[in-house]
Amino acid sequence: MSACFRKYVDYTPETLKQFLAAIKSGMRQRVAAEAYNIPRRTLNNKLKQKHAQKPGYPPVFTADEEASFVSCIYLVSTFGFPVDEFELQCDIQAYLRRQDRKPRKKKRLQVEAGKSIAHEDLEHPSTSESNDTNGEKQEIRCVRRHPQLS
Repeated sequence: MSACFRKYVDYTPETLKQFLAAIKSGMRQRVAAEAYNIPRRTLNNKLKQKHAQKPGYPPVFTADEEASFVSCIYLVSTFGFPVDEFELQCDIQAYLRRQDRKPRKKKRLQVEAGKSIAHEDLEHPSTSESNDTNGEKQEIRCVRRHPQLS
């Protein structure tokens, strides 16, 4: 028995632009969908600008902030002081604290008797502050986006 899978983007951005231009010039949606082999629902979503943002949480740092982190790390390492993961995590946490950025709201966990408890209220064995994992997560994402750091 084969596993079910979902087809994702099966067209190029150029094809989509041609597709949208054909619709705006007066071609019917159904005819254009068959001609360009793009689903009609995708066309409707693009015309109404649904799902215009990237999926998932938006990044915590702007592109400029992240670029400044990368350039500082590179500059310090050229002087002979490599930055390891822990130092990068601490720097990111310190930066977030200085900027007084609020952490994202945590999901609520369901507890017996219908009561809920906030995730940050639970004790975490490795840290005294349960909300100090932002630096670790951001460090991992930053290294993934900038392979020159590894």
